Amino acid sequence: MAEATTTRRALMGAIATLPAAIAFDPPSAALATSTNQWDSALADYRAKRLYCDNLPYGHPNEDDAVDAYCAAMDILIEEVPAPTPEAWKLKVELALERYEGFELSERCGRAIIADGLRLMGREAL
Repeated sequence: MAEATTTRRALMGAIATLPAAIAFDPPSAALATSTNQWDSALADYRAKRLYCDNLPYGHPNEDDAVDAYCAAMDILIEEVPAPTPEAWKLKVELALERYEGFELSERCGRAIIADGLRLMGREAL
């Protein structure tokens, strides 16, 4: 069975309904844990992306490097909660880059929307 997809238009429409400045509660232990997870996953993605971006075109490791940074990007987008509005914005930007020319996966769209709702203090999907 094919996975349902979320169109870029639907995601951007959902994002447009969010307030410009998402307010959230003061830092807590849960936020600190979330921030540590986010920072770790972001550092992993950035290191793998930097390695790939610095490989010469046609390098024998190029395909593996692309696969590695894409997997790290997917984890950051789909599995790690964005702890702050700034992190959420980066997550949206990464998702749009990752799925450029393609429809967003349902998992990706749901992760982004759930983070936005959580940061606004609303119930998740």
